[in-house]
Amino acid sequence: MNNNPTSELLMQYLDGDLEGQPLEALKIRLESDNSLKEEYQQLLLARDAVKLYGLKEKVSGIHAEMMRELKPQKAQQGGSIISMFRPVMRIAAVLLLLIGAATIYQFLQVSSLAVFEKNFQPYTIPETRGAPAASPLADAFKNGQTGKVIGLFKQLPQASAEDCFYTGNAYLQEGKPEEAISLFLLVQQKNAINQARIFSDDTEYYLAMAYLNKGQIDQAVPLFEKIHNHKDHLYHDKVNDWFMWRLWLLKKKL
Repeated sequence: MNNNPTSELLMQYLDGDLEGQPLEALKIRLESDNSLKEEYQQLLLARDAVKLYGLKEKVSGIHAEMMRELKPQKAQQGGSIISMFRPVMRIAAVLLLLIGAATIYQFLQVSSLAVFEKNFQPYTIPETRGAPAASPLADAFKNGQTGKVIGLFKQLPQASAEDCFYTGNAYLQEGKPEEAISLFLLVQQKNAINQARIFSDDTEYYLAMAYLNKGQIDQAVPLFEKIHNHKDHLYHDKVNDWFMWRLWLLKKKL
């Protein structure tokens, strides 16, 4: 039995059993304690391994049940029953091999660009009734004119946080993560100076995605961990356990 209090807290957190002040305290620690983050990721991987093992056990159980049913019939019907079940047993054996191979395949094939392309969804401006007239730049972004957005941005005498956010997303959609990163960081700087939260959650998520696209895993992971650990974050549902497990694999490949 694991008597480590921290590990027990992490297990309770993974199971959704941690509440109140202990939950908030653990979230704060996960943001600042790198060794705790590493242990958390290892527990996530272990849980996925247990799930995989459980699936293998189910297949093995089916195989064992088939063999128990086969034995009494074997004496009565001879080789015909064995011949009938041989294809089924072959399928079960192949399935077990495929499950093990799938785990190895995930490690070998995972890449920052592959994870990005599988999970990236372009930002869309939500429809709001009674909203004031949008700027030409925002209109161009809403209409999917990413090249026009970038052109309009370059002509602005002074860009707002909103202009930077939309143009950062335009660059990201154009496959230019480095330019996108610069603009998302600028949004955060403007918010810090003005003590504002304009596109705060959106900027964190798309900045993390831009880092992922550029292959800067060490910069992307802390942002994704923050989103994953805060259930009230706008993008929490997009950063699930499976996504975090693939990020952990990416870090191991560095």
